Amino acid sequence: MHGKVLSIEIRDSKANNRKIYSIGLTDNNSSIKCIYFGREDERTIMDPLTEEELSSDRVIEIKEKRVAKGD
Repeated sequence: MHGKVLSIEIRDSKANNRKIYSIGLTDNNSSIKCIYFGREDERTIMDPLTEEELSSDRVIEIKEKRVAKGD
């Protein structure tokens, strides 16, 4: 399957210390919305980089590592 991400929304769940990830996907033919429930302490490829990561000289390396882990 090939397509592109239309949107990513990350919210905190009201219960269970979870994050709710809503991801809009399309293949330019049709679109779907996926929902992923992650643990609050779990980092995913969809989470923004931290201030520490952004100020690092290795931003590209950090991003590539997170993509490889999430693939």
